[in-house]
Amino acid sequence: MVQSCSAYRCRNRYDKEKPISFHKFPLTRPDLCKKWEAAVKRKNFKPTKYSSICSEHFTPDCFKRECNNKLLKENAVPTIFCYTEPSEKMQEDTVHQRKRIQQLEEQVEKLRKKLKTAQQRCRRQERQIEKLREIVQFQKEKDIVSGKGYVILPNDYFEIVEVPA
Repeated sequence: MVQSCSAYRCRNRYDKEKPISFHKFPLTRPDLCKKWEAAVKRKNFKPTKYSSICSEHFTPDCFKRECNNKLLKENAVPTIFCYTEPSEKMQEDTVHQRKRIQQLEEQVEKLRKKLKTAQQRCRRQERQIEKLREIVQFQKEKDIVSGKGYVILPNDYFEIVEVPA
């Protein structure tokens, strides 16, 4: 199990490359443990045997050196915290933001479908244009051979009319 800090919003996790140490809650010393819990300032937080606080939440005078090791003093209490739990307004804002994100994602999905449809329509029109170009090229070649000229118009609206040469 990877050790991580129990302080609110602290993202520190154990990494042997980082000079951060982790210190278990003093569960066997209830008075000191209550001080740690109060310092953490998290609602409904009850430390377990796996709960710990990283060294970044202790002042330098909370540590002592023994045999080349940096140890926490017996009565040390964490005091350095940058974050507090969010207020109810912040939580409401977060819920509102999540709803807005969901709405925007749905809107993006609808726009993607519209874009896909427009791209399909565009490809069909490009194919139609290419067919018309082929017909025009064929007609030009035919006109050169026969000596007659024709104007090609879409047969949905107009008839093909012979143009005198």
